Amino acid sequence: MNRLPMLAAFLVLAPALAVAQASPAAAPQELPADAMFRAWDSNKDGALSKEEFRAGWAGLRQRAAADAEARLRVQFDRADANDDQGIDANEYKSLLLVRRAGDAAPPLSRFDASKDGKLQFPEYLVMVQELAQRPAAPAATEGSR
Repeated sequence: MNRLPMLAAFLVLAPALAVAQASPAAAPQELPADAMFRAWDSNKDGALSKEEFRAGWAGLRQRAAADAEARLRVQFDRADANDDQGIDANEYKSLLLVRRAGDAAPPLSRFDASKDGKLQFPEYLVMVQELAQRPAAPAATEGSR
């Protein structure tokens, strides 16, 4: 497998790699892509087989997903101003994604699968996934300039 295209892909992911794949024995000047290549080259033959690449990529995606969920948990906890383990209607209105959507923002009830009047963390994840894909409302975009 040609090393150059893989190195280009690694460079895109270098910030996540620096934390996730850093080796204590790695030289201080070593590029993150080189560290990743060595970590993924399980048989240490200086080349990545398709299997090694797939396994390394899958591990990287799992770590990235876990990191994203941890960051969203922190955001959820900050948004939960009354510490009741849920985002109520007032807290929902103050969420950046909801404010960014403006009048086009769906009501909290759209994501409240448990019908308890607030978003639990799994419901919040669904909401973030949907609203993050929407463009900002024109008024929200103009107001942020």
